[in-house]
Amino acid sequence: MAKYNPCSMCGRKAKRYCPALEKDICSYCCASKRNSSIECLPECSHNLFGITNYARWLEFEKKWDYKFADEYIKTNQKKLIEAIRLCESDNLEQDQIMNIAIHLATCYICDENGKSYIDTFIDEFANELGNDGKLYINCLRSARPAILEVKKVINHNSTKCINLLDPDCEPIIIVDNHFVKVADKFGKYLVWMFDLPYFSRLISFVFELMPNIYEHFISSIEEIKDQLNEKNITDTIAMHYGEVIDSLFIIHDLKRRHFIKSMSNMDIKDCAIRYSFSCSQEQIEQIMEAKPDFEFDDIDPEPNDPENTQNYIWLRKGESKKFDDEGSHITPVFGVGILANVKLMPGILEIKTMSAAKKDFAKKMAEKFFGDLITFDKELVVDIAKQAANESEEWPPESNTRKAETITSPLSPEEEEKFLIQFYEKHYQKFLDDKIPAIDDMTPREAMNDPDMRPRLIELMKGHVRNIDSTAKKKGINLNIDWVLEELGLDELL
Repeated sequence: MAKYNPCSMCGRKAKRYCPALEKDICSYCCASKRNSSIECLPECSHNLFGITNYARWLEFEKKWDYKFADEYIKTNQKKLIEAIRLCESDNLEQDQIMNIAIHLATCYICDENGKSYIDTFIDEFANELGNDGKLYINCLRSARPAILEVKKVINHNSTKCINLLDPDCEPIIIVDNHFVKVADKFGKYLVWMFDLPYFSRLISFVFELMPNIYEHFISSIEEIKDQLNEKNITDTIAMHYGEVIDSLFIIHDLKRRHFIKSMSNMDIKDCAIRYSFSCSQEQIEQIMEAKPDFEFDDIDPEPNDPENTQNYIWLRKGESKKFDDEGSHITPVFGVGILANVKLMPGILEIKTMSAAKKDFAKKMAEKFFGDLITFDKELVVDIAKQAANESEEWPPESNTRKAETITSPLSPEEEEKFLIQFYEKHYQKFLDDKIPAIDDMTPREAMNDPDMRPRLIELMKGHVRNIDSTAKKKGINLNIDWVLEELGLDELL
């Protein structure tokens, strides 16, 4: 009788429990048979390809990637040069070109017999690969370009995505902590990837496909595919990678130029005017309450607001309706337009507008309404259109955070999080019942029940979720609009 607990497969001394077999096995049988003879569970701590062994996996991947690439470079320089030529682009760094070229040459391009370099490598190094190595190298056969749309950020190193180039494919789990840092929910990203037993890995840098260029980018690849008689978009991207990347940059540049041109003619400015007064605050309030132009705004005070702060909405009605008759301003089709937001504080009257024209008109009318009771202190103007145009120069984008000078003191991170949550809650409560041009002037509540309009509502909300997710990530705060999706019954986006 054995003096030790025997391995259920070979009889040697068992040192670990196998959850797949529900029996004890030895370390040799585990290492030599996992994911081949044994159908391992993804949660197993001994499964190198499991979802809980990311740190071990990175060390293993690095080791074999170097060996795989080094052996290819030694023996296949002519083919590598051809792959580099296919990937060459003025918009890529040399290390980026080499990264894609090696994977294109080793994993994607086959010889006249339909064999890739992987087959040769396995034959030559079969004795060195081991069980895990053979599985890894075999998995590299699935290396391919993909356009990932992020459905969910699962944790610090995993995302759930779909490959838009393979619409029939099931959702993919991408395990890559670098991707998590840049991935926004419903963002679209051009990558190279390959599949492992329980998750997929990225093998190159990531290009974000901004919403305003995505459709044009896909159309440009379709044109290249048709011109060259490629069988699908995936092959087109792989075999003409440099040309595809150049196309992406050209489309972005054309969109950017059009955007800059349109923004240069737009009066979109964040303006603030400050007046001081020495009379009682009640006197200013009485003047505002007596005029139809002003409407009390019952909102929560901001963190730095002094006691007795009052907020008002300055409407384009009463005498202020004259603004619609001056210049080429857009007159609202529904309801009454807003001229400014007004904050009345002890000794201070602060007026904020979103255009220089509104600022000039509000300044003129404020001095008419309040006369000698107020004294002009200062004004600040931030040209949002110009800043947006300048930021469009930067691509791939690093940040879309607008930096602007403000009258009030900076908020603490906790205060800013509270403010943004309140702001977006108020904004989207109104949004639910607003008429939205992108859904043919229907409200989101109306569109959710319209079979023809619902797909467009889904795409609209994807953009909103992506922007909110990006803002939350950049500011490091807990911010989402899941409650809006629930209100609209868009469970597929949750």
